[in-house]
Amino acid sequence: MMIRYFTILSMALSCLACQNSAQRPSKAEEATTSANLRPWKLICLGGSTTIGENLAVEQAYPAILQTILAQQSGNEVKIVNAGISGETLAGAEKRLSWILQQRIDALLFALGEAPADQELTAVEASTLWQSMLTTLRHAYPDIPVYILQLPTQKIPDNTDETWAELLATHKVQVLRPNWAQLLQQENFDGKLQAEEQQALAEWLADKLASLPNSYYEQKQSR
Repeated sequence: MMIRYFTILSMALSCLACQNSAQRPSKAEEATTSANLRPWKLICLGGSTTIGENLAVEQAYPAILQTILAQQSGNEVKIVNAGISGETLAGAEKRLSWILQQRIDALLFALGEAPADQELTAVEASTLWQSMLTTLRHAYPDIPVYILQLPTQKIPDNTDETWAELLATHKVQVLRPNWAQLLQQENFDGKLQAEEQQALAEWLADKLASLPNSYYEQKQSR
């Protein structure tokens, strides 16, 4: 009688364990759920324009863009302002590895406006971009990467074969705002005013929505 009792108890516990195992989500499912719950994160790595020099933090385009994307999508969005006043390509290259230690979903470069960058030769600038993009792709092979052309910055077009190859190799998209429309200052002093930061953020929100592998597509694919 006792043997029969323990046999039945053992069978019941085995059935319960199987049921719990079937109900428990797999590690892959848990990872997917975690990815869906966490905010989509974009890093804006730049200089005076990104930090919003002479403006409050919430007046700079990264903070405004975060609000716009969150309102448009209804999802939580995190846009990190990694701007430093006067940042150069060389300075950004040195701190990129540290920035990439965090989890990110996309990265936007807004560099090249510093006086030191204006003095670089095309070869020197290309070498710095090559180093940064190689470091980035080593850490994140597939995330969207953007380069924002700034008002005082000259970025080569696709007729420059070296630049075109660099962008294609590292899967980078250059974003070229129509600054003639966005700028409200008659004599641009190198610093965006609050209204211009707002206009840039709105332009970026529209542009990101239209690009392949954009914020919207990434959120839907999670």
